Formats: sequence, structure tokens, C-alpha cells
Amino acid sequence: LKGLYINDLLLPNFDYYISKIVKDEKLRKFLTPNVHGVIHGDLHCGNILVKDNRVYFVDPNGNLSMPIEYDYGKIIHSVHGGYGLIMNGNYKLTELSKSKFTFSVQVPKIYKTTFDKLSKIMPQDLFIRSLYAEAMHFATMLPHHASHEAETKALFIRGIMVFKELFDLLESN
Repeated sequence: LKGLYINDLLLPNFDYYISKIVKDEKLRKFLTPNVHGVIHGDLHCGNILVKDNRVYFVDPNGNLSMPIEYDYGKIIHSVHGGYGLIMNGNYKLTELSKSKFTFSVQVPKIYKTTFDKLSKIMPQDLFIRSLYAEAMHFATMLPHHASHEAETKALFIRGIMVFKELFDLLESN
């Protein structure tokens, strides 16, 4: 299939977006982080605790020297992509045909607020690279985290939707 109809929009599959990045040296350089440092490595909503107006990051994935966009992409994966919600079955997916779906995941208002604040306070280039990291988290986690077919389809579809948002943002800049 060249793409899927998701909520009545024809969206290309992952390979379309990845090939556009691979073929466009300027885009590839822009999306490739060039600064590395020690990061958490698994920064998602389940690893953030708040008590008495203090924030605690728990369960770090070791002393990883990686781009900050990896962690930003992980938290955006939670608050924007709804990864944890999908993994907990909190989504609606209807397969109308082999290539046509309706899909939604209802993220809590606090998640939407967090995503909106991140998109405004982060430098635009960092935000775009973090959105790319979110899309890649969806693409690369499919074989590792999906436990059944509907969940796999939901993760796949949400990843395609994130890539579409990323490319829409790239085109508007």
C-alpha cells in the first residue's frame, strides 16, 4: 500500500517520510541532532512524579550520552502522541477496509496544555527535531511494545499521523 486513509485523509506510510528525509540532505542535516549530553533516556509520563510542587524524574535508563531531542521526543510521545494511552487501550480504532481507518486517542487536557507549552517555549528547531524523534519513537517501537494486532495498528497509525504533522510544520516554515 502507498498509504492509508486515516479519518478520511490519505496519509503515506513511514517509508515515504523516511525516504524524503534520506533523499534531502538539507532536511536530513536539519533533523539530525548535533549536540549530545547525559539524558534520562526514558522520559515519559510514567517516569515523572510530582509531589509538593516538585518534579522528580525516576527510573532513568542509565548514563546515556544522547541528544536531548531523544528525551523531548519521549515526553512528547506521551503528551502529544498518547503512547501510554494507546498501550493501555484508551483509543478508538475502526478498520473500515484494509487501508481505511478511523482512529482517535483522547489525551487529557493537562497533556494538551503541556504539549502546547513545550511547542511555545522550545526553540523552533529543537521542537521540530523533537517532533521527529516522537515520530521515530512510534516507528521503532512497533515490534517491541505492541502486544496484539489492534494495538500495533493504533501505534502505526498514530506514528503516521505524527509524521504528517511534522511535515506540515516543516512545509509551513
